[in-house]
Amino acid sequence: MYDLIIGGAGLFGATLANYAKQKGKKVLVIERGPIGGMCAGGNYSKYGIHVFHTSNRWLWEYVNGLTHFKPVHYSPLAFNDGYYSFPVNFLTLHQLGIHDLPMKNEGRNFEELALNMMGPVIYEKFFYHYTRKMWGREPMDLPASILKRIPIRLDYTTSYYTDTYVGVPEQGYDALFESLLDGVEVVQDDFLKCQYKYDCKKVFTGSIDELHGYKYGPLDYRGMRFTLSEDGGKAMAINFTDERSAVRKIDYSYLWEGGHTIIETPDQGQFYPVPWGRKLYEQYAALSTDVICAGRLGSYRYLNMNEVMEQAIELFWEL
Repeated sequence: MYDLIIGGAGLFGATLANYAKQKGKKVLVIERGPIGGMCAGGNYSKYGIHVFHTSNRWLWEYVNGLTHFKPVHYSPLAFNDGYYSFPVNFLTLHQLGIHDLPMKNEGRNFEELALNMMGPVIYEKFFYHYTRKMWGREPMDLPASILKRIPIRLDYTTSYYTDTYVGVPEQGYDALFESLLDGVEVVQDDFLKCQYKYDCKKVFTGSIDELHGYKYGPLDYRGMRFTLSEDGGKAMAINFTDERSAVRKIDYSYLWEGGHTIIETPDQGQFYPVPWGRKLYEQYAALSTDVICAGRLGSYRYLNMNEVMEQAIELFWEL
């Protein structure tokens, strides 16, 4: 009856369903929670800011064919004894009275690499406390690879992203998912309990350890708690790099009329896959199953939105 069953209506599952439908496949999406997953929300996201960015023209045209995306200049501030331009750029250096950076790309861990690249002043002011809060570990106990996700600008570029296209859906992410799943059959159920009824290709976008009944124990994650705030901000996003428990404030009124302000605080929860969990993930990935596990939770990787959509489309051609 169906060509493809997809467990989960988050960005990966919804993109795969949309693309498969476009190619003439009969698709069923099974979702036990809210449509949109971590991107669910109208004029604000319940699970953090989601600024879509890509240099892939085809992908930009694809998402704009679903719902109109408006351009966004995402230029956050950092707060620690005052407001600073962030990511670190020449303006930040002038604010601190620093003339240059060491930029030595070597270090056995996050702290060593950070000190070798930016020196102690910038590391202490912008990275030490923030990193401890985010990961719940001392930076010297974290892999250097984490730092490589954070840009450092050797010019006056204040934008966090340098991709060709940066934006958000003009009508919010709920509008994107409505379009992605238009014409696709979606049912509210538990994929893991009902997938045995179907004899066709199956893709699960939930966590791979859950798919295998936590055979080797649960994978480790770093979570985030999101709370509403009455106060707006001096910028769309403010990173708290001091010792307070919160890491960021997002004012969604910069993106959508009527948007709320959200405070983000690291907590328990299935949000960020952690680098030290890869070995256990690989044990799960080696298990045999007729279900393909994919997406952020399925591959146990932190993925940008463009990467999620690109991987979903690539997977279609591999099925």
